[in-house]
Amino acid sequence: MVPEQRTYPWQVWTDGKIHTISSEVHYDCKLESMRLQLHLRAKRSEMKVWTRTHRTRNSTTTGLTFQFYTGDSPPLPASDRL
Repeated sequence: MVPEQRTYPWQVWTDGKIHTISSEVHYDCKLESMRLQLHLRAKRSEMKVWTRTHRTRNSTTTGLTFQFYTGDSPPLPASDRL
């Protein structure tokens, strides 16, 4: 039996806004696999993406904060990103 493949809301996630997703809520794979999915989507969409890893308050789940963008530099300076 093949595991069900998860569908992600790429249209929402690639809208240029900052998004935060958490394991077990938004994705079921390893954190690095999800990060790779974000970068692959950016490349296919001729965009770029920055990502930051975070832990939830209870430290049992991890997540990613990210933003897709076009152009050579992210919309926010690194110091202003979450």
